[in-house]
Amino acid sequence: MEVVTPASTQEEIQTMLGDDSESGKEERKKTADRLVEMVANLELFHSRDEACYAVLEVNGHREIHSLRSSSFKTFLAHRFYLQEKKVPHAQAVQDALATLQGRARFEGPERDVCVRVADREGRIYLDLGDDAWRAVEISPSGWDVVDVSPVAFRRPRGMLPLPEPLSGGSLDDLLRPFLNVVDDSSWRLVLVWILAALRPTGPYPILCLHGTQGAAKSSATHFLRALIDPSKAPLRGEPKELHTVMITARNSWVFTLDNASRLPGWLSDTLCRLATGGGFSTRELYTDSDEILFDATRPAILNGISELPSRGDLLDRSIIIECPTIPPERRRSAENLRQEFEKAQPLIVGALLDVLVNALRELPQVHAPSLPRMADFALFGLAVERALGWPGGSFLRSYEGNITGSYRLAIESSPVGEAIVSFAERETPWEGSPTALLEKLSASEGEHARRRDGWPKSPRGLTDAIKRLRPSLEREGIRVTFGRTGRQRLVCLEKV
Repeated sequence: MEVVTPASTQEEIQTMLGDDSESGKEERKKTADRLVEMVANLELFHSRDEACYAVLEVNGHREIHSLRSSSFKTFLAHRFYLQEKKVPHAQAVQDALATLQGRARFEGPERDVCVRVADREGRIYLDLGDDAWRAVEISPSGWDVVDVSPVAFRRPRGMLPLPEPLSGGSLDDLLRPFLNVVDDSSWRLVLVWILAALRPTGPYPILCLHGTQGAAKSSATHFLRALIDPSKAPLRGEPKELHTVMITARNSWVFTLDNASRLPGWLSDTLCRLATGGGFSTRELYTDSDEILFDATRPAILNGISELPSRGDLLDRSIIIECPTIPPERRRSAENLRQEFEKAQPLIVGALLDVLVNALRELPQVHAPSLPRMADFALFGLAVERALGWPGGSFLRSYEGNITGSYRLAIESSPVGEAIVSFAERETPWEGSPTALLEKLSASEGEHARRRDGWPKSPRGLTDAIKRLRPSLEREGIRVTFGRTGRQRLVCLEKV
């Protein structure tokens, strides 16, 4: 029996499937042209990486949307429906978007597009992330909430709003109770890290929180991020590849790694680049040769039971904070902590901004005879010290003490480091080939050491391991130099 489909139903099915007839193609072209015409007055621009954006006027405020985002496609379809009282064909929307992207790329200006924190003409802007698209303008003369930001902020999916800040709070009274730090030295380092993370330029030391189970490491990580860059997914697990890190860092201001048990070599190197700045690249999806480039510096927080950084280059860029176990009588429910934090959050953010303003005012007058590797962070810490009236030199003592502990940790975490220290105590000065040194170390350390993770399998591996440990070894009074006699490479060890 033949089934006859009503004409109206046939038209609906044809609309969903797409009409490939000449009349259908012509109708889609007219719809695409009409869509472009409807938004002819939109402000379009592109970023340095050639991403295209539009400025939309929504309920009396301005919003920045990517032309490739679902939100802009929805806006376009909604505008068409309001004027034409029908839904535009999906292909017509795509055709219109292609035209608008061309206009943004080749006719629109180039602008910096930022996430959460940016600077413009000597002022810092912090995106509140609220529905009105407001921002906080910060300078050495003060801070204020502004309705229209001169910075083009984008809103990645998952971003949550910051509360409107309130001035006049005390960080010691409001913030410190939520952070399980053991002493004043640790408190100073954590506080300077938070304030530095509110600045748009680094470098940013990696904040590493470690301690046993029940030390509130994850809670502290959550609270710290919520003061700067709150998110629906504030705590992330260990990424499996560089591409994941790149996407996470591009779409958030603060990078977090929760309950990590180890840092593989590639992730340690990646965190180093996030801390001090460095480029990332990966192949663009569905292409053979096009690259996606990402070049940025990001504040990062790691937490775990053990001291996560073990390689010297990452330890050199880290602040390691021990969180003591909280005794049963001091433990509180997560819900109770959350409620109290949310109640105090506006005052905490306002107090951070108050201190940041004063630190920015002090920064041009700050000088130091010598500085550690993260010199810009150290100088900013001195400015915070002056802004808060801490005892003179207290911040640098705290920071340098933390660095010294990190160098020692680098040696303790490396089987090569411990073996070199033991060997140097017995046989320095010593000079010989990397092959000879590896044979001596292997013989003295025994089979158990040679089976440990990180034990070099070749003279080249030993040389690389020693080069990474050289700053830590020098702190322990062991000078390492490399030379060559003819074609023979040499390693020289001496106590200083």
